[in-house]
Amino acid sequence: MIAFFDLDDTLCDREAAFARWATGFCATHDLDPAIALPFITDIDERGTRPRTGFFAEVADRFGLATPVDELVAAYHPAYTALYRLDPAVGAGIRELRNAGWTVGIVTNGKFWQRDKLRVTGLDSIVDGWAISELERVAKPYPEIFRRAAANCGSTIDEAVWMVGDNPVADIGGAILTGLRSIWIDLGRDWTEPAFKPDVVCDGPLAAIETILADPDPRRS
Repeated sequence: MIAFFDLDDTLCDREAAFARWATGFCATHDLDPAIALPFITDIDERGTRPRTGFFAEVADRFGLATPVDELVAAYHPAYTALYRLDPAVGAGIRELRNAGWTVGIVTNGKFWQRDKLRVTGLDSIVDGWAISELERVAKPYPEIFRRAAANCGSTIDEAVWMVGDNPVADIGGAILTGLRSIWIDLGRDWTEPAFKPDVVCDGPLAAIETILADPDPRRS
């Protein structure tokens, strides 16, 4: 029995990590945080914007002398080092595993998603993971879930749940793969008309509680 989780803004608070990085970036480049932080946060677009364009706009707005390629190169090690795992979420994952669940992480993103797993300690408490750049396939395609199951030492036939915040990648991917889904709403309303999640939760702890209460007969 496998429960899959997304990483950013599901198991870990991506926005909090980015805010810590942005605060340090302002200090390093002597930027007024009252002016720079709102601008940096706005153009970040929740991490979806390519970093070259992001830093080009930051450098232009604040007249930075550092070349854009150097800003890009310095970004991921500094940013990923600031990732944190809520100890309660870590305890919840251990509780799932103690209850007989295999726990896997399925995340879209660059190779440095692996660094986030190491920094937070998630790499030592989950059974396996699949990162889109390394697997060369991304959510919502079912193949990445199959690979995640294999990386957990299991098969997709054992997968039950997918938990994530992205309506298309996570919930759409779950539906395409035949999994039940839990959407982490982050205070948003569901707006996708074509499909919907099985459960809506406000965070990973509530999702873990839902899975622990799952009466699926395959757990027996």
